[in-house]
Amino acid sequence: MKKIYVLIIAICIMNIAKGQWVQTNNPLGGPISKLAISGTNIYAATYGEGIFVSTNDGNTWSLMNTGIPINNYLYALTVDDSTFFAGTDSGVYLSTNFGNSWFGAGITDKISTSFAINGSNIFVGTNAGIYLTTNNGSTWSIVNNGLTDTIVQVLAINGNNIFAGTYGGGMFLSTNNGNTWSAMNNGLPTGNVVFYSLAISGNNIFAGTNCGVYLSTNNGLSWDLENNGLPPAPLLVYDFSISGNTILAGTTFGVYQFSNNTNSWSAVNTGLTDSIYGISTLAIKGNYIFCSALGKSIWKRPLSDFTGLLNNTSNNFLSLYISPNPATNSLTLNLSQLKNFQNTTVSIYDIQGKQLFQQNIKQAQTEIDIAAFTKGIYIIKVYNDSNTMQSKFIKE
Repeated sequence: MKKIYVLIIAICIMNIAKGQWVQTNNPLGGPISKLAISGTNIYAATYGEGIFVSTNDGNTWSLMNTGIPINNYLYALTVDDSTFFAGTDSGVYLSTNFGNSWFGAGITDKISTSFAINGSNIFVGTNAGIYLTTNNGSTWSIVNNGLTDTIVQVLAINGNNIFAGTYGGGMFLSTNNGNTWSAMNNGLPTGNVVFYSLAISGNNIFAGTNCGVYLSTNNGLSWDLENNGLPPAPLLVYDFSISGNTILAGTTFGVYQFSNNTNSWSAVNTGLTDSIYGISTLAIKGNYIFCSALGKSIWKRPLSDFTGLLNNTSNNFLSLYISPNPATNSLTLNLSQLKNFQNTTVSIYDIQGKQLFQQNIKQAQTEIDIAAFTKGIYIIKVYNDSNTMQSKFIKE
């Protein structure tokens, strides 16, 4: 009889785990900026703690940092067979032995945030424009002709087309291997739109920004806002992952899935308790998708789970009202929409997702001291068991 009870309990546990995210063991390091897959290995780049590798789907992790300076922020990680490129706040690093050792790859004084590879052509986006190497990083050339903003956040390649999203200067396209660039901003808002991610699925080009998702179906000639089902702005979309018809976005509110039938998004965060920190990166390995929360945790879920999930979830998001904005010394939060303040927390993050402040709140009007914060843009989030609210503010 005891064996039967044990079997029943095991079946119940399996049923509970099915259809939700499951946390893996976490690498020992700072917030995770990027996941990359090479064969059976998963690599995790971090802000300030190096690169880690797992050979067993996240059960254990090992540091693979030989040659990369301590405390470097890693913004990008890409794999081309056995050659790895890492983008850091001190340039580009290269590994030719599956990440076992690294060396500087010619660009040593630029913040390198993204890569795009097309055959032997390797492009890197930096805070000084776009660089191209055709010899695996031995030499680089600047390919900025036509770029009116050289702070390049993200790159993507679709055939002979190279897209470059910038930090506030719009979207650009090159059709001649980076020799010249043209602005492709029809439908995009003017002003400080920051591009964080790009993904291509057939004729669809998805752009993740600090205003949500923009979609182009005509090679960037025009863009439409595709935020139906997403939380209200400000909304940062850090990454996309695409497998067949499954299109997922990692955002400041968790993971969302796009429906081509309804042109809308639905939250797919069941079990993902760290989604409150934002999802910085997504990666597909075999039949699983992995994601990382900016709170340092890594999660996985079978790709098969995402069939039939659309339109079966609800999004309990409310608007967050703050004043003044911009602010100098303090912020006042108006939380009158909340009916219950039990387990309510306010957190503040910098634009890279690093948590700088956290405290519990118990009343509708709350003042927060930000005098010690440096000037810049910050994300403020209020959340409890039932609701999430988020906004952006500028510290002057």
